[in-house]
Amino acid sequence: MENAPEPTHETKLRQQSEEIKMDAENTKAFFRGKLALRSPRRASIAVIGAGASALSFAREVEEGRLSNIEMIIFEKNAGVGDTLDAPAIYLRTTTSIHGHRIPTGRNIVVDFLINGGGIVNKWKWPNIPGLSSYKGTIMHSAHWDEKRDVNDKSVVVIGNGSSGVQITASLAKVVRTMTVVMRSPTWITPGFASSFAGPGGTNFQYSEIQKEEFRRNPEKYLAYRKSIEEELNKRQNFFIKGSLEQVLAKRFSQEMMNNGLATKPELAKKMIPSFDVGCRRPTPGIGYLEALSQKNVDVSWGTPQRLTQSSIVLHDGTEIRPDAIICATGFDISYKPRFPIIGRNGLRLDEYWSPDAKAYMSFAVPNFPNYLRMAPKT
Repeated sequence: MENAPEPTHETKLRQQSEEIKMDAENTKAFFRGKLALRSPRRASIAVIGAGASALSFAREVEEGRLSNIEMIIFEKNAGVGDTLDAPAIYLRTTTSIHGHRIPTGRNIVVDFLINGGGIVNKWKWPNIPGLSSYKGTIMHSAHWDEKRDVNDKSVVVIGNGSSGVQITASLAKVVRTMTVVMRSPTWITPGFASSFAGPGGTNFQYSEIQKEEFRRNPEKYLAYRKSIEEELNKRQNFFIKGSLEQVLAKRFSQEMMNNGLATKPELAKKMIPSFDVGCRRPTPGIGYLEALSQKNVDVSWGTPQRLTQSSIVLHDGTEIRPDAIICATGFDISYKPRFPIIGRNGLRLDEYWSPDAKAYMSFAVPNFPNYLRMAPKT
């Protein structure tokens, strides 16, 4: 007798979905009956997003601190979040949908929905007239196209926040020309915990011998981690207005920026803020000032006027035709969900959270029963 063919992934997903629906119906029936005190019951939970929050929750299930749970995780990207290096936990404890698309229109019923999508998953495009009409290469820093080659090309970088600083420092060495669009001054600072960094403030490269030593000596590893954390925490005082640390931080950063832009003093005058370090998020910028000092790099101040099909018109009216435009313009961090969530009496969560998000203990929302939010700072 021939063996039956292996079910396809779509068939498995359909079966798993039906099992979850059946569990949900059984749960409702269970609640309608009379329950003894502390009677255990099985709960079905769906988690949106396979990042650090979902993996942390999955670990609680895997290690038994949360029991009687049927769990499914939905992830829009091809891989799980890399901020928590525990992919095995995800693979062992969740319904395996990684790499497969659930057909549109399928309904999955669960007891609880946990939104672990975070706030840095919906990138924000700049509000420039004509953006959608531009026919050339345009990329967002949060959705980088590895297939695009910018070597020896003309490039425009919009933004001088953390992503813009890193992109400018990396690409200035390989592009033909670069125009960096800035709207406001910002403090460029040394790297945090720089005494633990590699040469020139780069990421420290641990040898295999060092890694093995930390594995064999967890006490030493813990002490090393605490020493890094201690140095990071020391900088908190410069956020205090009028403190000696704040005065020294401003003086040091100002001197560093003037020295780094010595060949372009007019740019230094515009870039160095009048406000104190810490009023806006400080930006460690290894190689950034050196990149701005290069002859092939120009800076344009102010929001561009518009984009045409083949060009960008800068704030001062200069029109250039770059080979690529890179938008390092951050994310929508409004906390509003990226998909409709409907609560009691048809209430929409995005409307309820306008203009500001409000929740009980930062993770539960009135009129949205069985909906929980799990993310950093919740």
